[in-house]
Amino acid sequence: MKPNILWICTDEQRYDSLGCTGNPHAVTPHLDALAAEGAIYHRFITANPVCMPSRASFFTGQMPSRHGVVTNGVGLPNRDLVPASPTSRNMPQRESHANTLPELLAAAGYHTRSIGKLHLCPTRGAPELNHPENDWLWKEGKFDDWHGPYFGFEHVDLTLNHGERNIGGHYRKWLREVAPEVEALLNKRIENYPAPEIDTLYPGRIPEEYHHSTWVGQKTADFLSSDEAKEKPFFLWMSFPDPHQPFTPPASLAEEFSKHDYLVPTATVEDLADKPSAWPKESMPCIKNQPENIGTVRRYTDAQNHLIDRAVGQAIKALKANGLWENTIVIFTSDHGDYLGDYGRIRKNELPCNALNHVPCIVHDPLGKLPKTTDMAVSGVDMFPTICELAGVEITHSIDGQSLLQGDPDQRRALVQCMSEEFPPSFTIYDREYRLTWFPGQDEWECYAHQNDPYERKNIIAEFRLTERFKELREELMVRHLSALHPRIGRFSCW
Repeated sequence: MKPNILWICTDEQRYDSLGCTGNPHAVTPHLDALAAEGAIYHRFITANPVCMPSRASFFTGQMPSRHGVVTNGVGLPNRDLVPASPTSRNMPQRESHANTLPELLAAAGYHTRSIGKLHLCPTRGAPELNHPENDWLWKEGKFDDWHGPYFGFEHVDLTLNHGERNIGGHYRKWLREVAPEVEALLNKRIENYPAPEIDTLYPGRIPEEYHHSTWVGQKTADFLSSDEAKEKPFFLWMSFPDPHQPFTPPASLAEEFSKHDYLVPTATVEDLADKPSAWPKESMPCIKNQPENIGTVRRYTDAQNHLIDRAVGQAIKALKANGLWENTIVIFTSDHGDYLGDYGRIRKNELPCNALNHVPCIVHDPLGKLPKTTDMAVSGVDMFPTICELAGVEITHSIDGQSLLQGDPDQRRALVQCMSEEFPPSFTIYDREYRLTWFPGQDEWECYAHQNDPYERKNIIAEFRLTERFKELREELMVRHLSALHPRIGRFSCW
């Protein structure tokens, strides 16, 4: 019997956000219990530090340079979303397409379903492209009754964007129907922000019972309790828009967590001094009135994480209540992290940084095949081949990841590629201990020893480049990066 797969993904949740990953102030009992019963991969590294490239790597097993989604606003190539015509020799149907995990699983007999955030196409793209994640088209009601198919998912219940004012998709339609008075509030401008310096930091107006994290949890539990979940094996993507900014937890949780202590940031603005010239030396975006605002950002993020934890607990309860727990692989992770005050910054950008690349990864494996708790380097692109091997599904395209069931743990590496227009390109490799990054345009390097310096306060490249370890990692970085240079995106015609 093939295993069910529940992949739970959050947005912008850094590694030290949970009790089981070292945050003594986190209130995440369900995730902590999941980790205690299963395994934690303490060195899980995303392929890119922003949403769309990282998620595209999850779904394809490819680095951004191969699947082509090198920054936010670039859609994952999909033949179903690109009209073909005789004048282009139907080129998009043959060339501009990235095979996805749900496509392969659906072809192998899995029911594939997504609940929550996907972000595989731009939400602010041209309306005439008619992409199902286009925010403008949702506001016009054009996708109210749409539920897929989409990138291999047979059924989709979608959330778009984050926070309150811009939250959309099926969730916003549901909120409009069940709590119109709450939905109407979201269209009203807040006149007096508690922290005027950060207009995305305030107690939210959506009550806990109507919040999108609660909605994702309830929709997931409803599916797991349905006959459909028992008819054939399923692949379920359960994805939260939080704790991505805006930092707007329900007001009740904002009040509760405002009384809590929080994990104080360690890295400071002064620690930027010995970083390569590609790093801006000022904080960006600037946080004024430190440390009060940083404290509020951290507390509100803890509140958002707590609400996510509740929803995860609801899903686990449904798995157990419906006899699915012993045949369901559960994966919990995030697409990238957040500075949350490190170096005086909040949010994220496309620079290599442990605060952004290093995220939690918890696994429940009733088959007993996956590695136990470990500090080996695991990449976001490794989950694709791992799931395929566990499900007995053949991979039909070139990938950059390696199944966790294969290879020597001591030789595992994780790559990060940053190739946006905003910052100089950089290429990074992680092993068990080090992060080594190359900025080719400036021919500059940086290196951090995470066992002694997890918050990357001291760049040790001057002494590290004299070692054999530097030469080995540098060579492996070059080889792996060059092997992933095979972009798929943008070919709409033969000429």
